Amino acid sequence: MLDKVKQLKKVKGKLVYDCSGIDVGESHDIYDILQAFLFEKGSEFSIRDVSEFHGFMTALICAPKPISPSIWLPYIWGSRDATWKSKDDFASFFQVTQQINDEIVGGLGLRCFEPLFLFDEDEVALPKLWCDGFSRGEELWKGEKKDAEFIDEHTKAIHLFFSEVDSAPFIQGFKDIIVSKGVDIEGEDVGGLLKKGYDIVLAQIVDEVQALYDRVRLVHLDTPYFDIEHAVVRRTPKVGRNEICICGSGKKFKKCCLKNTGRSVI
Repeated sequence: MLDKVKQLKKVKGKLVYDCSGIDVGESHDIYDILQAFLFEKGSEFSIRDVSEFHGFMTALICAPKPISPSIWLPYIWGSRDATWKSKDDFASFFQVTQQINDEIVGGLGLRCFEPLFLFDEDEVALPKLWCDGFSRGEELWKGEKKDAEFIDEHTKAIHLFFSEVDSAPFIQGFKDIIVSKGVDIEGEDVGGLLKKGYDIVLAQIVDEVQALYDRVRLVHLDTPYFDIEHAVVRRTPKVGRNEICICGSGKKFKKCCLKNTGRSVI
């Protein structure tokens, strides 16, 4: 999976996954298909990259309470509705999002989760876009007050990458994390700190996501992580008959996709 995001190009000054030449109708790779959709339907305000989307979906899965697709789908496009050629076009996109959802949930359920980071030409992981996506999903969280302290404690490494790498907040947060892991940083400059602790901080992101997910299952869903039977159960709920249809028509689900297809597109 990680090899897919090593194909990079610059778009508006940012490194992003290269989706040139992808034919949605021909490709069978869900990340190729997703990236093509994100480029075709997106804007400067939307999620434009598979790494950012992966972070976004991970945050939804780790949310203290399940979030309906009718709420999170517009967030992909910057709180607006995308324009779809047809209901089949939308259904194809939504099916891909659910495959990625299941992949993330499966990894967390089996404790082998890997964030989909970008990599530069030197094979150095670039977690910022993934963390930006997680932040976008985190904006939709509506947890109880009892969750706040736990969430703050288990998003430190994720939130670290909201700051520039050479900024004072980043350096201080970076030091705090690696010192807590027993790393001796005395006399180290910024380059030395990064060399000593970069992989530790990336691993901390994985640990934080796993802790958030485990808490959701144990506290809110009452399903422990080791329950393999539930390892790939989706946390994104089906759309209710009376909810606004997630295809963006503005109609109730029962009068739109459910009526037209006889079944849910989910």
